[in-house]
Amino acid sequence: MQRQIVSFRTVLILLWGASPQAIILLILASSLTGFLTPIGLLCTQHFLDAIVRSVSAGGKFASVVIWLLLLLGVTLFGNLTSMALQTLRANFSDVLALHITQKTLAKYQVIHAEAFEKKEIYDRIHMAVTETPNRCALYIDMICGVTKAVVSLTGVIAILASFDVRIVFATCCLTIPLLKIKNKISIKKYGIYRQQAESHRLCNSLFAILLNAPNIPELKVMNGGNYIANEIGTTIQQQNGDNRAIRARTLKADTVAIGISNAITFGVKIWIVVSAISQELTVGSIYQMLSAFDSMQTLLQSLVYQISSGYEQSLYVSNLLVLWGLSEESTKMQVELTVPIQKIEFCDVSFSYPGSARPALKNVNLTLTTGSLYTIIGENGSGKSTLIKLMLGLYTPTQGEIMVNEKPISTWSPSSLRKQMSAVFQNQIHYPFDVKTNIGVVEPFRMTNRNDVHSAAERAQADSFIQQLPHGYETQLCKEWKDGFELSGGQWQRIALARFLFPDASLCILDEPFSALDTVAEEHILKEILANQSNKITVLITHRYDDLTNQENIIVMEDGAVSA
Repeated sequence: MQRQIVSFRTVLILLWGASPQAIILLILASSLTGFLTPIGLLCTQHFLDAIVRSVSAGGKFASVVIWLLLLLGVTLFGNLTSMALQTLRANFSDVLALHITQKTLAKYQVIHAEAFEKKEIYDRIHMAVTETPNRCALYIDMICGVTKAVVSLTGVIAILASFDVRIVFATCCLTIPLLKIKNKISIKKYGIYRQQAESHRLCNSLFAILLNAPNIPELKVMNGGNYIANEIGTTIQQQNGDNRAIRARTLKADTVAIGISNAITFGVKIWIVVSAISQELTVGSIYQMLSAFDSMQTLLQSLVYQISSGYEQSLYVSNLLVLWGLSEESTKMQVELTVPIQKIEFCDVSFSYPGSARPALKNVNLTLTTGSLYTIIGENGSGKSTLIKLMLGLYTPTQGEIMVNEKPISTWSPSSLRKQMSAVFQNQIHYPFDVKTNIGVVEPFRMTNRNDVHSAAERAQADSFIQQLPHGYETQLCKEWKDGFELSGGQWQRIALARFLFPDASLCILDEPFSALDTVAEEHILKEILANQSNKITVLITHRYDDLTNQENIIVMEDGAVSA
């Protein structure tokens, strides 16, 4: 029970943070709807008694008409309130989805890069993004349902207690075992979902491969599409098997609960009728008691279902809360770097990836200063990319210190450091936007400056082919989208280089940036990069040894160490 209370409180805090006003309105509207149940029972009792009196009095139906109109009014008011409540729920669901998305994306930006080395983080993100908005919407339904049920129950219990309080006590006791059964099933269902999180991600990734336009030729020619389709089918079949098993358990538990409930209902109704006749109650009163008992059972079952459902939803929402609770890149006691990066020093730096006993870097000592080009070479797995990740502040050394401008890198805030950095990586991102946005996405506030965008494209030798596109810099890229145009590998690489050249950074990292370009284009772009080298630190990772001609600062990586 304590675990449930904690879960409920946590989710309520989340909902309250999205819109306190909406929560208050939902509770008020649900309460108003709940009042209609006992009011309807009272009106029905008086309506039936009025009919009996009217028959006895020889056909005077005035009171019958009055109570019938009141019943119709209660029904109409209930319908209007339900429609208003449905609209409020839908509007709040939209607000909540936006709140969750914005907060999750904001958190994503400040999570330590090291966290993404663990498989669990991807499962958490998948579950948080795919399930949380829907689960929170169901949780909103639970709040409305519980509020309505509690208010209705209060009135119904008052009616039954006036007849025989033992009926109320017996009916309430029956719901406790049912609630425990529902909670156990909820925990089982959530456990299965957590187990399936990775397989759900796998299916999504495989679908993304199938729907990625540049993959189509290889999938068709090399027959990889058939294998992927079979893997998706097999994975879904396994998931369906697990789901069928938990549904069978749920059906079995519900069948037992319904059987017991119906047997007890029959006994209690006989008790009510016999007691009412012995007390010489009116027909309307007897009907009211029977209806009140039915309503109480229905409301208690609804309450059990809503509480159990709310607990189940809170289990799913917990993934989001775990994600939001991950450690962030600290900005406490840090200062803004307001001048260019002029010097970077690795002082006896070693680093191991989380969960790995093997060091990726070993006792690296290195100094890089402004105005120089540094070329890093080495075999695959020698530590080149890891060195760059630490240089960019994405990872924290296991031991040793990285100094930036004579101070530990942790002195500077991550955001101010990255304003001084620009990088182009081996696997570039193909943003599903137009050309202009693909180049200027790194500094959106400058994207509207056409001269800056065109200048970066010209330096990357991309302007000539961009001008020939259907809409020039406004051309939508990636042909999976409306009016989308697909670029060649070399053209995409030039777009990535233009994006790299767009910001005025003082630390420039190029990780195999010319793999899809011919040597003439490579030479021209490299000259453009080096033309403004005097106030920058430029680092080039390459496997092409002809790139080393006339270069003085060559760093050779071998087994995580600098060997030359």
